[in-house]
Amino acid sequence: PQRVVLHDVAREGRVLLTVEPSRWEMVARAWAIGVERDLSWLSYSLPFAISPDRSQILFNECSTGACTIGLRGFDREPPVLLGRGFGLAFSPGGDQVLSLVPWESGELSLMPVGAGEERTIDLAGAGIANANTGAWSPDGDRIFLNADLSSGATHLLALEIATGEARRISNDAVDWGFIALPPDG
Repeated sequence: PQRVVLHDVAREGRVLLTVEPSRWEMVARAWAIGVERDLSWLSYSLPFAISPDRSQILFNECSTGACTIGLRGFDREPPVLLGRGFGLAFSPGGDQVLSLVPWESGELSLMPVGAGEERTIDLAGAGIANANTGAWSPDGDRIFLNADLSSGATHLLALEIATGEARRISNDAVDWGFIALPPDG
């Protein structure tokens, strides 16, 4: 897949277009020795988080029209694929990854990094139409979301993992954006 840009169309039907290949690269640098390593996988490797023990990179590979979530160490070993979606964050213990599939159903999942089963959280039951981005609370009990409510407004929400209940933490509607939390919560 390449980016094709149509520049002009002549009356007789000839077209002027360009094929513009692009690539997102994922590069890591070992600061102590100053060596860079290309850790890209396919064409669009987007790094998103580093595991709490600093051994793995959570990345999204979006080269086929949909995204795949992967994990990769800082060495050159092949990536481990977790599943489809867009990986956002590691759990505080590093044993799960928060994943969204916003372009389809707004599905929110907790994916195990190793053995275990994926858990899907029912957003519709919490009055959420679609989650855009999210972050795990430092204690691991909540997920903070930038989400579209059933009413159509976008708000910041705190979603309790155990109960699936969400509460608004922004009074006014907010724009789409990523969420970063301080380590102390």
